[in-house]
Amino acid sequence: EGRAAFLAPGLRQVAERENAGERVELVRAAGHDVCVRVAFQSSAPVTARLLDGDGGVLAETQTPAADGALGDRGPVCVRKGETVSADVEGPGGRVKWIAWTSP
Repeated sequence: EGRAAFLAPGLRQVAERENAGERVELVRAAGHDVCVRVAFQSSAPVTARLLDGDGGVLAETQTPAADGALGDRGPVCVRKGETVSADVEGPGGRVKWIAWTSP
């Protein structure tokens, strides 16, 4: 239910990454502005964040969780040339990220 309920018609998956909590780039707004929604699943509860190219927080979970979505109330957007990266605060472990954008 998590992924299906999170997705809206018209979104397409653009990235699937896995890391150990270090910052990982999910999307690069190469030719135009881009808006994303991101789901995560972790082996332990974490505070998940989406960051812009300068490290500014675009979105983050309110409380530590083992899974969830960022941009669940509307997509997180960046300007052409920017990036959207993800990282976590919390105990070590594996984190899986999936990002979707509008076509």
